[in-house]
Amino acid sequence: MDDDDETATTATVPEELRTSVDELDERAVRTLVEYCRRRLDELHDPVSTHLEPQPGEEFVEVTEREAYTEVVKREPCAEGCSDCPHGPFLYHVTEERHPDGTTHLHWASLGPVEQ
Repeated sequence: MDDDDETATTATVPEELRTSVDELDERAVRTLVEYCRRRLDELHDPVSTHLEPQPGEEFVEVTEREAYTEVVKREPCAEGCSDCPHGPFLYHVTEERHPDGTTHLHWASLGPVEQ
């Protein structure tokens, strides 16, 4: 972070809060950071609220975890396949924030799920 970014960030934090945080030791700051991360998670909509199956897909199970959302889904394949839909397959889905502030969902495929 360059000096301009740091100054802009510092300016957005109320002075009373900055003063209180500046008085904390390292352990207390780390505890505060963990609290703030949990609080952000509470304020942020769960990833599952942003999930929508594509045409032909079926969500078999959606489970919110601490660091990701677990999605088990069936998927269609190319036209003419007699085994459709395929799966189910397991995915870990996370929300990624880009430098411009936008977010998108990242789907990590973990493979087929035994039924």
